[in-house]
Amino acid sequence: MEWKAEPLLEIGLRIAAVAQLGIAVINLSLERLMNWRADLERAPLLISEVLSMSSSSA
Repeated sequence: MEWKAEPLLEIGLRIAAVAQLGIAVINLSLERLMNWRADLERAPLLISEVLSMSSSSA
């Protein structure tokens, strides 16, 4: 029985791509899901802006 790495690599890359897309979708509403609004209002401006921009909520 011969092992071929190409099919396993392709499956692994597809799984990683789906996981990355899932993380990106969750990140879009992370601030709302984690109830960070009050914490971000108290945080320094730079930190709150970075988190707001990375979670795509203004």
